[in-house]
Amino acid sequence: MPSIFYTDERTPDVAAATPFGAAAATKVFAALGACPEHAATPLRRLTELARAWGLREVWVKDERARLGLRSFKALGGAYAVLCLSAELKSRERGVVISIGEMLRGASPVLPGVAFTAATAGNHGCSVAAGARLVGARCCIFVAAGAPPEQVRAIAAQGAQIVSVPGRYEDSLEACRVAAQSNRWIAVSDCATHVHDSTVQHVMEGYTVIAAEILAARSRPSHLFLQAGVGGMAAAIAAHFVAVLGDRAPIVVVVEPELAACLQASARADRALTIAQTGHTNMGRLACYAPSAAAWPVLRSLAVAYATVDDAEVLAACEVLEQLELATTPSGAAGFAALSRVAASREDRQRLRLGDDSEALVIVTEAALTPE
Repeated sequence: MPSIFYTDERTPDVAAATPFGAAAATKVFAALGACPEHAATPLRRLTELARAWGLREVWVKDERARLGLRSFKALGGAYAVLCLSAELKSRERGVVISIGEMLRGASPVLPGVAFTAATAGNHGCSVAAGARLVGARCCIFVAAGAPPEQVRAIAAQGAQIVSVPGRYEDSLEACRVAAQSNRWIAVSDCATHVHDSTVQHVMEGYTVIAAEILAARSRPSHLFLQAGVGGMAAAIAAHFVAVLGDRAPIVVVVEPELAACLQASARADRALTIAQTGHTNMGRLACYAPSAAAWPVLRSLAVAYATVDDAEVLAACEVLEQLELATTPSGAAGFAALSRVAASREDRQRLRLGDDSEALVIVTEAALTPE
C-alpha cells in the first residue's frame, strides 16, 4: 500500500549541497552552449488545478523535449561524457582544454575511445548522444524490460546494444565487467562509492533544471521529486539549498511502491539494498539500491519519502495528458504523489502544504510512441 515516511525536522546541510550549487550549473550551461539543441525547457503554471487542491500554485517543469532526447537524462550522461572527454583531451595535449574548445576542434575528437553505460532507457540514450558528439564508440547494456522505443532511440545515436536478462542491477554488473575487460570508460548514473567523479558529473548536469526554475523567478515551497537511485532528486534538492539556504523548498522524494529503496534507507537511516518483490509500470524508477553519491545528500535534505502505486500513476498520466503533458508512469510519479498528498489533511499538515504553498513537480520524460 502506498505510504509516506517523514524524517525528523533537520537543518539543511549546506556543505552537502554546495557541489551542486550555482557554480555547477554555470559549468553545465557553458557546455550546453556548444549544443545546437540546447534550450530551456518550459515551466508551466496549473492555476485551475492549484485552486482545486487549495494551493497558491502548482508548477510543472516539462522535461519531455530536453536536448531533443525526450528526457531530463539528456543533461546527465551526455554532460559526463563531455567532461570525461575534455579531461582525456587535456591530458593528451598537456594543457587544460574546455568542453567548448574540444568540440570546436577537429572531428572526431576521440576516435579511439569507447564509452559504455547500463540503462533502463534514458540514461543510455544520453551517454550514446555524448559519445556521438565526440566521435567515440559506445556500447550500452540494456536491462530487460526496457521499452523497444527507447532501445531504438539509443541505437539511433550510433551505439551498440547489449541486452541483459534480469533487472537494472544486472545490467550494471555486466557493464562493469565489460568496461574492465575492454578498457572502456563506464558512465554510470549510480555510484557505488560517495566520491565517484563520473556520477558527480551526471548529477551536476541535472542542476540545470533547478537553475532554470529559479531563473524563471519561480520560488516553489514544495518539491515532489521522483527517484530511482536518487541522482536527479539529490542534485535538484541540493541546488535549491545551495542557492536559497533556509528559504529552500520542502523536498518530498517519490518512488514506486515496489521499488522504494530510498524510503527503506530513510527508515533505517542507512543505505539499504532491497529485494525485488514484484514488477512496476514505473520502469525507469525500478531501482533497488540507492546511489552512494545521492543517498547522503537526500538523507540530509529530504523531509519525506512517498511511494506511489501503478494505479495512481496511470491516473496521473490521464490527467497530465488532458493538460497536454503526456508522459509515462515514471514521468508522472511526482505528480501522482502531489495529487494524493493534496487530498490528505494529515499529510498537508505534516508538510505545511496550504493555500500559501507553491508545489512543483517534474514531468521527466515524454510519452512513448510505439512504431
